[in-house]
Amino acid sequence: MKWEDLNLKRAEWKIPGEVTKNGSPMVITLAPQLVSILSKRPDHSPYVFPAQRITPEQAKAVKGL
Repeated sequence: MKWEDLNLKRAEWKIPGEVTKNGSPMVITLAPQLVSILSKRPDHSPYVFPAQRITPEQAKAVKGL
């Protein structure tokens, strides 16, 4: 989920066709509770829920499992 795909004022998440399984864009209506939660999230990343960065050592440990 990217910030550029969200319209919190309209309570919509527009998912581009390039990222959907069938290639068709989708518009998801967001519940008011979700809009409230999302509006409080920091937006200093292009992603709403960015992955936590890991060190190369941590990545190697995961690959070794």
